[in-house]
Amino acid sequence: MIEFKFDPRKEIGGMRVNEKTICFLHLQIDDNKGDMMNRGEDGVYRIRRMLPPKNVEYYYSISDTPLSLKGQNEFG
Repeated sequence: MIEFKFDPRKEIGGMRVNEKTICFLHLQIDDNKGDMMNRGEDGVYRIRRMLPPKNVEYYYSISDTPLSLKGQNEFG
């Protein structure tokens, strides 16, 4: 199990986020479909994922407002 952490204050150079800001992890092995990350009280977003024993490309995305809720941890 791998824990991914995203701190927008460090990664985006001081970007302001609030309780409405949503962060997603996109993994190549999931066809880059976004998984919503949980925001801790420290403002850092986290998610734990199982990964295969190979290099996996990934990226983060953020949004202030989801367009629609499709599933439990998935917005589109």
